[in-house]
Amino acid sequence: KKIAGEKTHDEEMDEAAAKWIVKINAASKAIAQRWMRKAQDLISSKFKAKGEGLRHEVENVLGSMAPEDDWYFGAELREEGAAIHEKGELLFQDQRTIEAEEAVKVRRIEHDFEEFETENSGEIEKNRNDFEAKMAQEADKVNLEIEMRTRELQRNKEEKRAEFEEEESRAREEEGAASTEMIESHRKELDDMDDVIRNTQGRMEKARAEQEAKERVYFDQAEKLQKQVIVDRRILAVSNIRRIRKEALTKIRTSESEWQGRASRWLYTAKRKVELKSREDAEAAAAKRRKKRR
Repeated sequence: KKIAGEKTHDEEMDEAAAKWIVKINAASKAIAQRWMRKAQDLISSKFKAKGEGLRHEVENVLGSMAPEDDWYFGAELREEGAAIHEKGELLFQDQRTIEAEEAVKVRRIEHDFEEFETENSGEIEKNRNDFEAKMAQEADKVNLEIEMRTRELQRNKEEKRAEFEEEESRAREEEGAASTEMIESHRKELDDMDDVIRNTQGRMEKARAEQEAKERVYFDQAEKLQKQVIVDRRILAVSNIRRIRKEALTKIRTSESEWQGRASRWLYTAKRKVELKSREDAEAAAAKRRKKRR
């Protein structure tokens, strides 16, 4: 019976297993898919390279089996090789035709994507340039407003300064000197007006910066979506190209695989016979030379 709070063996095993579960995010998935595509491409390349190698080898071995040597190799083996060679050439021509059709389809997809990318990239660039021009224009406008407001406050300050100087001058004429309290009061008020000028400039610049930041966030998000549309279109183009190439490979794989198997089996026998005859011919020629020297 399970004790309250105690975990069963199965629950402990489930928790332990959960720690080993690999959580694949979008980036990891993209990397895995890219490696899978590379592996598939490598397999296809090796398959094609094997076919090319076999064709070359069949042609060379068959070239070493002259009809007058049928007494040694057997006409049946030579004729089978000739049939395999001919079939290989026919399959190769079929592959060239299929690859040409594939290339046309692929090029059309690539061309369509290139046009789409060029058009949309141009629009993105234009929108960015227009936006930056707008930001610069608005910044110039606000800077002009700040400058005009600053000049207005500066005029007010200078007018106030002239008023204070006149007041202090009258005090000196009437009382012999302006009081310390009056001078400190005037100085403080002028300092306060300087603070007003600085605060006004700072407030207007901050408001402009905050507004620009908001507009930039919105624009950057919209631009990111536009760029993602291009990325999505590129992914679709790549997927379609891979599908076309896979379909083309599927068309030839069955018959090509059968031919490669048949060619390999024939080569296994024919190569041994050709190599054996070559050694025998070499030994016979050497024996003939020794006999002549005697």
